[in-house]
Formats: sequence, C-alpha cells, structure tokens
Amino acid sequence: MIGIRTTKTRKSINRDDLRNLCIRQEYYTRGDCKAYEELLDFVTDRNITDTDIIAIADNIYDHSDIDRIMSEYGCGSDDVFDSIYFNVGELVHWFCESSTM
Repeated sequence: MIGIRTTKTRKSINRDDLRNLCIRQEYYTRGDCKAYEELLDFVTDRNITDTDIIAIADNIYDHSDIDRIMSEYGCGSDDVFDSIYFNVGELVHWFCESSTM
C-alpha cells in the first residue's frame, strides 16, 4: 500500500534580519521607537503569510522617507514599494515538514 504524503510549510522572518534591512536601506527613518518595536515584534515567533509580507512592506513604506528614496534612485512611489516588498520577501525563511499516512 502506498502512503499519502502530507506536507506543512512554515514561513518566518528573523527579527534581527528585518532590523538590519531597515538600517542598511535607511528605512523607517520617520517612525518612532514604539512603532519600530511593534514592527519587529510582529515577526517574532510568527508564521508569516503572504498578506503579512505586504503588511510589513506597507508599514516600512509608511514610516520611511519615500521622497528621499525616490530622489536618490530616480523612481516612483510604486517602485519604492515594490523594492521594499521584494527586500522583505528575501528575508523569508521556509520550513517544511512532511509525513506519510
């Protein structure tokens, strides 16, 4: 008899990786300490969904100097969001667990 394999995936973002991204890219320069800490706490011990990645990118976008970034890179606001979204997405760690029934 052939068993049925099931898999579970879990995605996470390391808090320190997100913090380092914000520092390296000069994101979150318009957020206060409380909002920044809430962002970092959001990813701690959480199974990250695609919707969460968008929410994280939105949060970073809303608390960053978008005009500076657009001026520095010669791009529009949608391009800045896409870049933030891509950068956050690169931080995602995937974990798979499988079992046979």
